[in-house]
Amino acid sequence: MWDDKNPLIGALTVTGYKVKEKQNSYFNTMPLLWGKIFSQELSKKGVKIEGNVRIRKAQEGLRVKYIYYSDTLEKMLAYMMKKSDNQSAENIFRTLALTGNPDGVSTIARAISSLEEVIDTTLGLKWGKDYILVDGCGLSEYNLTTPAHLVKAIIYLYRKYDFKILDYFANTKEKGTLKVRLPFQVWGKTGTLSSASALAGLLETKNKRWIVFCLMENNFIFIEDENDPKIFENRIIEYIYENF
Repeated sequence: MWDDKNPLIGALTVTGYKVKEKQNSYFNTMPLLWGKIFSQELSKKGVKIEGNVRIRKAQEGLRVKYIYYSDTLEKMLAYMMKKSDNQSAENIFRTLALTGNPDGVSTIARAISSLEEVIDTTLGLKWGKDYILVDGCGLSEYNLTTPAHLVKAIIYLYRKYDFKILDYFANTKEKGTLKVRLPFQVWGKTGTLSSASALAGLLETKNKRWIVFCLMENNFIFIEDENDPKIFENRIIEYIYENF
């Protein structure tokens, strides 16, 4: 949940690391873990390491040995969307708070406020009245939104960026959360919790019409194939493809 005491999200994160501590141990645990992994990788490359990994402020006047540039934001967003990667989504969400922030400190409250401002400006929706979003990954059960809101968001992106937005969605022909799920091309983003399922995106129907859609199901009882929300979603999408 967004208000847990130990979300290890910050400038240094390690994919797949499981939190064991009950309290927030980010400043003690994560930098040391990341530093250990980094030093091991340097050793593999033949770089000799002396001493131990420790946390302290860097000395002034140090000479830069190497600069590594990450992937572009466009590639990160595409990976996040196509793989439905929660950790990437949460990191990007927390980074929103750094925009125009003079002290460079990101907090959950600031991230929520930044997202609230963006959605108000672009979609005219009010946080707390029209929707509630408190994280980037969507795992928090505090989140509240509607299919109509997501359709509105996709339409806004299409009008601004045209079909370029398809590059960021998973689809049924490429590796990702939608691969071979349907026998025709669909671009979308999945969402899954233990008692919630969703699929939002775009498709071109058999009659060459482009449709923006969003399906959400809550509080279902899933027993093997019985009441499977994904099958339910597929049947609706297939109907739209054949008849619209």
